[in-house]
Amino acid sequence: MTESPIERPKKGQKIYYSGKRKEHTLKSQLVINQANLEIICYVNGRGQEHDFKIFKKSKLPLIAKIKCLVDKGYQGIKKIHKLSQIPYKKEKIIN
Repeated sequence: MTESPIERPKKGQKIYYSGKRKEHTLKSQLVINQANLEIICYVNGRGQEHDFKIFKKSKLPLIAKIKCLVDKGYQGIKKIHKLSQIPYKKEKIIN
């Protein structure tokens, strides 16, 4: 998932405003096959929309045998696809 800045819209500015980037953006999601680098799916969303919501809206059928590597923005994908992996962050030990 990546965010691309856009020109500030005349109407409906709030839905395109990304608080993370502090500007108006469009989010783009690109799904590729790692084996042959084939593009499977490309979806756009508004800047304020959550990554996982854009994924669900794309209605991409995931094959049960395929391993899916995603980032922290896809919390909850394990309920939809069992072989999904989200990065594990080690807990900080405070002395």
